[in-house]
Amino acid sequence: MGKKKILVVDDNRAMLKFLTELLQKEGQHVVSAENGFQALHILTSFVPDIIFLDIVMPKIGGDKLCKIIRKMDHLKDCFIVIISGAVAELDFDFLELGANLCIAKGPFNIMTKHIMAAIKESYSTDRNKGNHSIKGLGSVHSRQMTRELLSRNRHIETILESIKEGILEVFSGKIVYANSAAATMLKKPQEKILVSYPTDLFDKKTRPKIEALLNNNEKPTGETEVEIPLELNGHQVVLKIMPMRGEESTSIIMMRDVTKQKELEAQLQHAKKMEAVGTIASGVAHNFRNTLAAILANSQIIQMNFKDCPEITEVMERIDTSVQRGAQLVDQLMSFSRKQAKEDLKIIDISKVVKESYNLMKGFLEKNIDFNIDVQENIYIIGNHSSLVQVAQNLLINSKDAMPEGGSIKIKAEQKKNMAVVTISDTGHGMDKKTMENCFNPFYTTRAIGKGTGLGLSTSYGIVKNHNGDISVESEINKGTMFKLYFPLAQA
Repeated sequence: MGKKKILVVDDNRAMLKFLTELLQKEGQHVVSAENGFQALHILTSFVPDIIFLDIVMPKIGGDKLCKIIRKMDHLKDCFIVIISGAVAELDFDFLELGANLCIAKGPFNIMTKHIMAAIKESYSTDRNKGNHSIKGLGSVHSRQMTRELLSRNRHIETILESIKEGILEVFSGKIVYANSAAATMLKKPQEKILVSYPTDLFDKKTRPKIEALLNNNEKPTGETEVEIPLELNGHQVVLKIMPMRGEESTSIIMMRDVTKQKELEAQLQHAKKMEAVGTIASGVAHNFRNTLAAILANSQIIQMNFKDCPEITEVMERIDTSVQRGAQLVDQLMSFSRKQAKEDLKIIDISKVVKESYNLMKGFLEKNIDFNIDVQENIYIIGNHSSLVQVAQNLLINSKDAMPEGGSIKIKAEQKKNMAVVTISDTGHGMDKKTMENCFNPFYTTRAIGKGTGLGLSTSYGIVKNHNGDISVESEINKGTMFKLYFPLAQA
């Protein structure tokens, strides 16, 4: 039999010395490691034929090390032998871990016999078809203290695997433990996370913040503010760094996904802002209406006193026309602020609203715009037909104006659970984040002066809210915009 390259991994130095000297006397090339952390470093440059390893070890245990090794392509043919004194207390299947053999730690003479047999079996082409029982188990006895410690470790492991927060243990600057939640957040398998630097798991923009947290020596813990979470794979994550007492080289990183929390906070802030803007708009509209009423009354008095003077009558008629336009703006502001009297609401079919809006608009669209409609039939809500047609037309006009070079518009109506959902999307130039945040505000517009009042979307917003509905927008520059309208279904 030829010389074998062997890696021995055990945190017990007496056992490590015994195995190393035994195998070297047999002419084998032996490399040793005191734990799974060291072993993974060695395995980046050393490819052994056989690995002897313990199960219970600090940092990275033998069971986890086995699974990691079996996922490394260059180690798929490696013969793995577990040598553990805890096999009498542990209830596990070493084959499921990826090991080929398992030997119980016991008297050295008995262990030597099984170790030599393991080396011999590693040469066999059908080495996985032999006896799968634990070798030397009859020479060891179960220990109550070991059983209790292992049971407690399993309880802790179960808790760590069940919590929603991601947990990373960092030793000497590298990760030695990651729970399932952390692997999910990082979108990496555990074998890719272990023995990597924490900063390498985040993008370049986030790495300086992680380094600052890890190197924070002023406070016992380093924690990012909840108001300024870090970006991680499209999610917002808050990190907390906690040092381990008595172990200067070890710390725990706790990761908490606050994406939904931030979304809810943003929705609440938006609702409060729109309510405040609505209150202001209502006050402005009320005072503006009084001013217009005074102008109109004086105009009518002048027309009555100078009805035989065509020049003055013509000027007064132009003033009346301007007053009417102003009154329309007031109505739109009141509609946005939802301070108007409730409209005449009744049971309507939202699919008919969508179809009418489609028929009204398709004749006004340029030939380079592809217009599609996808509507489920008989979707009933409580609403005002003409007002909802106005909302759809406002959104469709915005889509049209966003595509001067052409594109496509799609309008869709469907029933989802207890809601009617209308979606209007386009492939236009889209909106940036600031525009999306302000698009429903009265008088906010990105159009040139004289090209729009900035009340189309704010009016639509008010009408939708008057229907106990909701409106949302998603957009990205040069990738289009999508508005979604939600209305509660009419009860039978």
